[in-house]
Amino acid sequence: MILKISLKPLDKFFFGGENGFQETGQDKNNRRTTYVLTSRNFPQQTAALGLLRNQLLLQNGLLWDNTAQITNRKKAKELIGRHGFRRDFTGPYGVIRKVGPVYVETANGVIWSPAPLDDVLMPKEESMTLTKEANRVWLKGYTAKGGCYASLQSDKKNIKTEAAFLNRKQVGITKSVKPSGKAIAEEAAENSFYFQTFKAFQPNHSVKNYPDRFCFYAEVDDTKASTLKSAIVEFGGERSTFQMHVSDSGLSEIPAVNLKYLYTQRPSDLRSLVCLSPALVDTKAVSSLASLVVSSSIPFRFLQSSITDQEGATGTEYHQAVHREKDKSQTKGALVESRLFQLLDRGSVVHFDPKATTTIGQTIEENLIELFNQPDLRNIGYNQYTII
Repeated sequence: MILKISLKPLDKFFFGGENGFQETGQDKNNRRTTYVLTSRNFPQQTAALGLLRNQLLLQNGLLWDNTAQITNRKKAKELIGRHGFRRDFTGPYGVIRKVGPVYVETANGVIWSPAPLDDVLMPKEESMTLTKEANRVWLKGYTAKGGCYASLQSDKKNIKTEAAFLNRKQVGITKSVKPSGKAIAEEAAENSFYFQTFKAFQPNHSVKNYPDRFCFYAEVDDTKASTLKSAIVEFGGERSTFQMHVSDSGLSEIPAVNLKYLYTQRPSDLRSLVCLSPALVDTKAVSSLASLVVSSSIPFRFLQSSITDQEGATGTEYHQAVHREKDKSQTKGALVESRLFQLLDRGSVVHFDPKATTTIGQTIEENLIELFNQPDLRNIGYNQYTII
């Protein structure tokens, strides 16, 4: 069964990134701590998977609330799998078989997908042109002032991604610290100031038909008894609250989007791979195959959790605490943080010659598809692309 999950924020929201506030007991020289934080526009795909796993536990009576522990670990493993996202794991997460990329949509269900980074409308109605000269491809008409920027596309129209969102700034003198199972000491006054930027959708979406919610599709195993229905959910950081609407799409597979170049002119003998979600690939290998790469990157870590009912084994017990390798004092049974990865962000483009072949006789397109088609990542919505 293919479910469509829509998430309408009930207020401002916050999606965290690589940095965070300094909490009591942290190393003051930690470069990842800051007093100024800005939310990302989109949640990570691991967050979408985590939301579904969390709601399955809550709605099926295996978790009282998000501060409690799982009541029946055996049933929990059947429902959501033995662990959260892990590299090289290609199986289902319990009843969750696949998760699609997170998009934004309007109140009437029109989806806005990422547009190519280099498909932008230039000032004074001019446009850029992808130009081939000998073995070189370049963007004619590109200017540093106009640049390339993240856009959303729907109904034969592109808008700047930033135009769909508002910034909500918040200044404070105290910070809340997530519970970790231990008492929290009072913070010193000099460590309490913070400046935080939340996000919200533009309120005039009904006039301009702008998006006002997130959405994604998920493939679930409907042969196993489980409940997943609409609810008020916490999603993202700072206890951001959303109205989650769950519906049966009636589809047999997660749908693809129809993406086009609307402004930038391209030669007929050039094809383009466009990232619909963040992608973890060998960028050196991709660059060696490409005629031109227009991309931006995004840092990525994920939190690893596990469920075990084996005697003497410790699974994840404290879902609000994080264990980092360099900090041996972290709570036993906490979430385990992965190392840092760099992803090609949504909208990144790889232009290539469809007629060219590699030294092993593959076409460039076949080789690129091999690099992007990593089942462990694609199964939860990463490394999604379209070729146009």
